[in-house]
Amino acid sequence: MSLKMVKFSCKLLATLAFCVFCTDLYSQSIIHFQNWEGQPGAGNWLVETGGTNQWRRGTDGGGVSSGVKGIYISSDGSTFGYNSTVAEETYTYKDINFPSDASLDVEIKFDWKCVGEVGYDYMKVYIVDRSLTNLTESNIEAYGGFVYRLNSGNEFSNQASFTTYTETLPTTVEGRSDLRIVFTWTNDNNTTNGVPAAVDNIILSLGPVPSSLSGEYTIGQASGAYFPTITEATYFLNTFGVSSNVTFNLTDALYNSTTEAFPIIIDNFNTNPPSPESNSYTLTIKPDASVTTVISGAVAADAPVDGMYRGLFTLNEADNVVIDGSNNGTASRDLTINNTSTTQANTIFIASESPNFNDNITIKNTIIETADDAGNVYSGGILIMDKTYDNGAGGFSAITIDNNQFITGEYGIYIDGGSAGAINGSINTIANNDLEQSGTNAISRVGIYIRGVSSGTISGNAIGNFDDTANEQDVGISLGTGATNILLEKNEIYNIGYSGTGGYNGIGIRVASETTGAGSVIRNNVIYGIYGDGWDITSGYYDYNPYGILLSGTQSGIDIFNNSIYLNGTTLNQTDAISVGIGFGSGSTAEIKNNIIVNNLGLSGSTGIGSAGIFAQTASSQFEDINYNNYFVNASGSGTNYIGRIGSTNYATLASWQAASGSDASSITADPGYTSTSNLLPDATNPNAWYANGTGVQINTVTDDFIGTARSISVATGAPDMGAYEFTPSSTPPAAGVSGTHSNGGTETFTSGDRVIAEITWGASGTLPTVTALRYYSGVNPPSPAPGTAEYFNSYVDIETTGGSDYTYDLKLYYDEALIGTLSSESDIRLSKDDGSGWISFASNTPNTTDNNVTVTGLSSFSTFTGSDIDNLLPVQLIYFNGSAIDEHVVLTWKTASELNNDHFLIERSKDGRSWSTLGKVTGSGTTSSIKAYSFHDERPLAGRSYYRLKQIDFDGTYEYSDIIAIENSVNNVGIITLYPNPVNKGVLNIGFTTSDEKGILIEVLNHSGRILINKKAPATTGSNVVTLDISAFHPGLYLMRLTKENKTSVFQFAKE
Repeated sequence: MSLKMVKFSCKLLATLAFCVFCTDLYSQSIIHFQNWEGQPGAGNWLVETGGTNQWRRGTDGGGVSSGVKGIYISSDGSTFGYNSTVAEETYTYKDINFPSDASLDVEIKFDWKCVGEVGYDYMKVYIVDRSLTNLTESNIEAYGGFVYRLNSGNEFSNQASFTTYTETLPTTVEGRSDLRIVFTWTNDNNTTNGVPAAVDNIILSLGPVPSSLSGEYTIGQASGAYFPTITEATYFLNTFGVSSNVTFNLTDALYNSTTEAFPIIIDNFNTNPPSPESNSYTLTIKPDASVTTVISGAVAADAPVDGMYRGLFTLNEADNVVIDGSNNGTASRDLTINNTSTTQANTIFIASESPNFNDNITIKNTIIETADDAGNVYSGGILIMDKTYDNGAGGFSAITIDNNQFITGEYGIYIDGGSAGAINGSINTIANNDLEQSGTNAISRVGIYIRGVSSGTISGNAIGNFDDTANEQDVGISLGTGATNILLEKNEIYNIGYSGTGGYNGIGIRVASETTGAGSVIRNNVIYGIYGDGWDITSGYYDYNPYGILLSGTQSGIDIFNNSIYLNGTTLNQTDAISVGIGFGSGSTAEIKNNIIVNNLGLSGSTGIGSAGIFAQTASSQFEDINYNNYFVNASGSGTNYIGRIGSTNYATLASWQAASGSDASSITADPGYTSTSNLLPDATNPNAWYANGTGVQINTVTDDFIGTARSISVATGAPDMGAYEFTPSSTPPAAGVSGTHSNGGTETFTSGDRVIAEITWGASGTLPTVTALRYYSGVNPPSPAPGTAEYFNSYVDIETTGGSDYTYDLKLYYDEALIGTLSSESDIRLSKDDGSGWISFASNTPNTTDNNVTVTGLSSFSTFTGSDIDNLLPVQLIYFNGSAIDEHVVLTWKTASELNNDHFLIERSKDGRSWSTLGKVTGSGTTSSIKAYSFHDERPLAGRSYYRLKQIDFDGTYEYSDIIAIENSVNNVGIITLYPNPVNKGVLNIGFTTSDEKGILIEVLNHSGRILINKKAPATTGSNVVTLDISAFHPGLYLMRLTKENKTSVFQFAKE
């Protein structure tokens, strides 16, 4: 068999295999495809331009086979038609690199029509070598180099409607990179001629051309790639559609204007035949494995082309498209798309036109670079809106923009779903994007702008380091007209401002939805480094001052929760300029809770007002619900620091702000101890961090923090932290502020962040101690809480004192509903105290649930205090139960803080801690909240170690046991010694004692000069013993008795009458 026959057989087998396995496309490739859709001029085909009748790309329906564009003969540059009185030749051509394959043929396929006059007006198609430059029919026919004539050299004519021509090219073209394909048209001047030539959908392929795309395809100039360019791949996609999910794998390091015809346009391929109408298949474009790819070109979008504006990548009414820049399936960014045009450049344009909207579009893991066109609002990385920039007609849904990096451009992301009344947009997520490049790579004006969008999430984006030199207002995230139901959370927005002197500013987040019940939530964001020289706050340009968060226009239903804001510097320098943490323009209302606002941004000189934590342009009614915020304003310079401003009135203190706003009862003003000016996590080692810890209120929808740490959403599980972070302090809280009179009968008030925590009213007598510190532990359960089902606050105070004697005091402890912890009812709150031996509660002190405090009177010592629940009080609350051996007796003492229906105590003793006997009874005090002291003497204790306990019995017979204490009665290993009679009046002294063994005891009697009068060793038996001494010869007076056993001695005194 000849080599030619071998190749023929291989090609036949490959063709048969394709027919059977139509989705196995890896062995074929598209050499070139052109349909002229979306391309200005003649696309990447070159045309002869000297004559009257020329090949032109156009939209005349008579010259288009599919889509809306084709290439045809035109005498006026747009209309399919010609000047039949002019005899001439013209041509269009494209240089082609033909591959070679042992098993596959090169095929050409195109749609055409041409009527003309047979033999005089016609089209011909050639393949010639590139050394021939004048490509008219006559020159080609006279050329002595390589010429291949399609259709056997016959003319293409006498065809009034489009038809498809297919031909297998000879092997002589394979493997050659010096050839070009030429379409010529020849016309005589006979005026009876018909319509001229038109061509569409030119395909050169290695192997059969698939009817639609299915599976994975490589794109690149390297041998073996299925498509040579992204342009041709998307042409094919747009023309023939898909029959399953499709992936374009980019194999080249660079795709630029040398090979690509920008813009790259992707139409709605799921609706193109032969795709079934029900298709919802996905196109994915990504770098091939281990390939780092750059797509770079220049596309200006300053004017529409073919009825629409363009980005370097344009998704024209397309659905189900994924651009994934990772080459390994992770979050790596291995794809760069760069629009280098400086005239209104858009890098990726997701374009729609009602009713054909964009759905299910994902852009992720991609570096998106845009040359900046200063001042042009539509210059940016990703633009999503109507294709004609008509802001009332476009639409989209399920848009995801995730983990991309944006470089330069006026905007990072600009999304417009229509004006109010024509809201057509919704997004899934804009998350984890990097819009924080600096210097020459910085974004100029706005990081993320959204309007006309009815739902979506903007989360986890880093936005900052904007160019600050242009005379403009820069904004991190801006929600415009009709942006509703937006969750804006966990974004870091920083270093946004204006460095000039023209009266401009930076804003972290701006919301201007112009919507009642907007439903948007701004939570867990970190905002810092916002600045500018500002403008007159009393003018119509109030919004040209630096704001952490600004609401402007008429709107309501916006929640601002758990944001951390820090403004600092000295940049204000305009008349009546002011910096503001959170601001409200006239007509805006919102709910504001759990935010930390630190505003240290002041004046650069003497011009301006100063700094404010919060601002309402009209009235306090703009605050739908405002509480649990920390406003700390401490700017340096000549400006004035204010907690807040309403209208034109400033409020410098928290108390005055609370009175003016009628709210913020649980808010504070204190330095929260941020780690640094760029790290707003409170420093756990800084005592000031306690001003953020557990000082917020539970919000059902705020379940975690900036970094995903869980937050408490119920009172029973504790109070959340203020600001964007949940954390645990490792420091001791700062001492509370104190005011008032430290004297008998005086009252001192203690505050944390200017919020009242406690009051102490001193008794009329006694020497008062010095209160060295009252420390407020917010958001922390009390140490060693009571056992069992005890309920208690999620906070406590510790009062440290020195000195003092015989004093009493009344303690009023203030509480917050967010910190009542596990208590089930506010009305059951009772004050509890721990002196170090366990918690006691004062049962009879009921709380003031209006002013949120509880008071206990008559206290005489300081320690740790919290709140507990009356439902969990014990009948008797022991302060202590102690015992000691004194003069051979055991003295038991105990004290109660309060009693409830207490009848009596039984005192029980045990030798082994298991078997108990009753020694005696002490009557209780019934019901009382006063401290009561009790004692009991065990006159005949056991020798050695004994165990004691109290059995407290109520009037109804119920009882509780105290803790067990152990007493070591170890003097001489002898139990209680009794001398009787004492004094001695008949000359005989009896010594009664108990001992645990049979070892004897040494008895000595001494006078007070130390002389030993009796020295006697007395035997002993285990248990009770009695020794009799005759002292009848003693003179009346006092004597000492010394008893010694096993080197242990005790001394007693007795008298002789």
